[in-house]
Amino acid sequence: MLNHLKTLSLSGVLTVFCLLYFVLPAWANDIIIPVGERNISVNGKPYTMDAPSFLEQGRLYVSSRSLANMLQADVKWQDKMDYQSITFNQNGHSVVFLIGNNNYLVKHREFYTSLEEMDAPPLLIGEKSYIPVRFLLENLGYRVSNDNNSLLAKFTGEFTKEGFVIPLESSLQNIKAYQADILLELVVENNMDLDKQMAEVKDILASQGINPLPVINEVSSYFSKGYVNTSYGLGDKVTVHGLGKGAILIRIWR
Repeated sequence: MLNHLKTLSLSGVLTVFCLLYFVLPAWANDIIIPVGERNISVNGKPYTMDAPSFLEQGRLYVSSRSLANMLQADVKWQDKMDYQSITFNQNGHSVVFLIGNNNYLVKHREFYTSLEEMDAPPLLIGEKSYIPVRFLLENLGYRVSNDNNSLLAKFTGEFTKEGFVIPLESSLQNIKAYQADILLELVVENNMDLDKQMAEVKDILASQGINPLPVINEVSSYFSKGYVNTSYGLGDKVTVHGLGKGAILIRIWR
């Protein structure tokens, strides 16, 4: 960061709300962050951050450096005359923050790119930048658990979009969401691990209360017939579309 950034300071003392979080054992894809501490748990293993977490404006902040290291994310800093940005890239998901700005940009693999707004901006304190961790982790596929008994934040690795729960590292190569008409699209390919893909399709549909059995049966039938280009309606919300060459599209409608 340029020297002129070092003069940036917090304006005033803001009331800090006590965000209290749920305490659970740490499993794979879990990140547990105690408020005001450097020692945290990442995927069940201890990790020491370069600076303690803290609460500001009712949000938990963690340094960008620590977030990059614990997530093993690719991070890029840009220092322009009129703005400073930090971009986190992980598993095809990108989140772009602007220092001191409540707007941030989110892009998910094959999902649409969207401009979002948060209620607590990234901060520059001295020579370290800090991110309101919830907005980053939720957009990289982590779910936050809340409770009123502990000063801990727990994030569990599972991606959520339009109410569907999707594995962080899905075997499905093409998953796409839309802002209108279509809730979600899933492409199943017969040249990949079909059993794993179908298990993920089952869990994704069930997470939104959709009966997955007719879809599973139709996909299995489609592949056994030799990949004919056809389309079927399965109830009011789901259609399947043969794509040929060993692939089928599952479309869930709004």
